[in-house]
Amino acid sequence: VLGTNISKTLLTHTSSVTLPTTLSDNAKIRIRDTNASYSGFVYGESGTFKVTGSFSILTPDINSKWAVGATDKSITWTKKGNMGNANIYVDYNYPSGWGSPLFTGVDSTTGSKLWTPSIPDQVSNKVMIKITDADKELDAFDLSDTFSIIAGITVTRPTSGEIIHVDNNVTPTPYTVKWKTKGTAVTKVRLEYWHDTNGW
Repeated sequence: VLGTNISKTLLTHTSSVTLPTTLSDNAKIRIRDTNASYSGFVYGESGTFKVTGSFSILTPDINSKWAVGATDKSITWTKKGNMGNANIYVDYNYPSGWGSPLFTGVDSTTGSKLWTPSIPDQVSNKVMIKITDADKELDAFDLSDTFSIIAGITVTRPTSGEIIHVDNNVTPTPYTVKWKTKGTAVTKVRLEYWHDTNGW
């Protein structure tokens, strides 16, 4: 029973109700006269309709910048309805297309899926995630904000705490800076030097 003793009007009446969390492909609404003498034959029924669940993606969001190779990034969400497993898709250049799922059969009740094995080498500022009910992909789904997958740079020389001696006989003193990049999108870099007086 969704409601009872609801006052009627002579013409159109509306009433807000809370639907159960149990999903259905063949739900109906029935409205009866509360007078027991008439309830068996004074009623109306709606046509059949669907009650579906829903997702809301929390991360990634519009401010997310996930680096190529990162192993600590999780897709997170909330849900409503007693949905079981979920499928997760990614479009690296939205709206180029979803393709095959990134992950299938994810337990939707966990609200989180670690992106394994790591963030791929797909540098873009138009990445989007889609999560769907694995059983009813067209009925229950959500799209994330567009976010970025960025390249990464790690400086390997100089190391933290290293002491570099200036050679007074050589101006400027030669020194080899070393680094590693993650992401094939990095083709050129700029080296900058920080001084505690002048900054960058």
